[in-house]
Amino acid sequence: RTFPVAMLIGGATLLGFAFSKDRKPLPKNWATYFMLACTVQFTLTTIFAHNPELAWSKWDRVMKILLMTFVAMSLFQDRARLRWLYMVPALGLGFYGVKGALSYLDGDDEGDEHIVELPPGGSTAPLRHLYTEAIYVVSGHGSTSVWRDQGTKQTFEWGPGSYFVLPTNAWHQFFNASLSRPTRWFSVTDLPHLLRQWASEDFIFNNPYDFTERYAGGAEYFTAEAKLYKGRVWETNFIPDIKKLPLYEWKSRGGGGTNAFMVMGAGMMESHVSRFESGHYKKGHRHGPGAHLYITEGEGYVLTQRGNEPRIRCDWQEGSLYLSGAGEGLWLHQHFNVGSIPATYLVMNQGISRKHAANRWEASRSTVLRQGEVSGKKGGYQVEYEDEDPEIHQIFEAELEQRGITCKMKKMVPWCTGEAGAESAKALFLDEHGVVA
Repeated sequence: RTFPVAMLIGGATLLGFAFSKDRKPLPKNWATYFMLACTVQFTLTTIFAHNPELAWSKWDRVMKILLMTFVAMSLFQDRARLRWLYMVPALGLGFYGVKGALSYLDGDDEGDEHIVELPPGGSTAPLRHLYTEAIYVVSGHGSTSVWRDQGTKQTFEWGPGSYFVLPTNAWHQFFNASLSRPTRWFSVTDLPHLLRQWASEDFIFNNPYDFTERYAGGAEYFTAEAKLYKGRVWETNFIPDIKKLPLYEWKSRGGGGTNAFMVMGAGMMESHVSRFESGHYKKGHRHGPGAHLYITEGEGYVLTQRGNEPRIRCDWQEGSLYLSGAGEGLWLHQHFNVGSIPATYLVMNQGISRKHAANRWEASRSTVLRQGEVSGKKGGYQVEYEDEDPEIHQIFEAELEQRGITCKMKKMVPWCTGEAGAESAKALFLDEHGVVA
């Protein structure tokens, strides 16, 4: 941020100008005379300014711009050179106007991650696409405009912690509200899945179809009050700050945890937020590697294992993003909080929501109690504490001891040597209907 890039470029340009054989006198026209008059006026008003120190700092900045303008007027006086002059900022904006990256983590298959940084006062180019995109704002404040080819443009504002899903195939454009600081966000999408399904970038990025049944341009799409359903399920399209989302006790997953699921994007995508206390860990459960977990607070680690293969450990902290597995198949994984404060994570873009059945067999299953929170002894994918490998708890207690933190799972894990924790104090939590658990 402090490296003098502009000064070095300007100095190199002036040095080249001094030794150039192609420089010509300034053109004698009204534009040149106007620029010279402005230079004189800026200098005179600065000399007699009420605040000379501030005025001269502004004068220094403006004179540098005017100097380079006069250099350009001397060098670029024919059509060919003017064309190259136009190309330089055009190429600069194309490559550097918006910084970004695409990520495809080990374990990604149908999904990927997009990271974008907007410069101060910057904006993205208008874009539309068929893939579903769940967006989390990491830093900065700004706004997004959304519109159809036929319809009114809507604009909503966001800031750090905002989480939202844009309407399918709607035009959208992002704006940074700050003139001094960049803003950054990242998203999880199902773009790889659609690229394989259709094998056509043009179909995905230049499709004129409007999904009016998902987004008809209503003013309430990003502003309507969220609806809460049984099973700790919020239905909404925009969450101003994910850290302030109301959470409710998740008894079946253990660890003294609270949770909320979110049905978003007109039901095309589901996410959830889970929070669990210091000195606790959650029950293990199995599913594919496609769950993207972003840590919004806390410190800990995840253990994930496929079949009888060796366990993989991933340490995490606030700002970490990791997957539930590192390859195809079902992965048994657990989340452990070894920090001194509660740990919270956001699971992004888990695929189509429970509002729409993903297949014919799910259509007859409960939309409240999911297979991932049903014990394996009852046909689900969850491993109860008493059925897990005792080594898992031994590793956890050893990690806590190194940090001077007491394990608080004595009432949950039979072989715990610590204290009773959240499970013995359920009255601290309310369910989604406000009833003391």
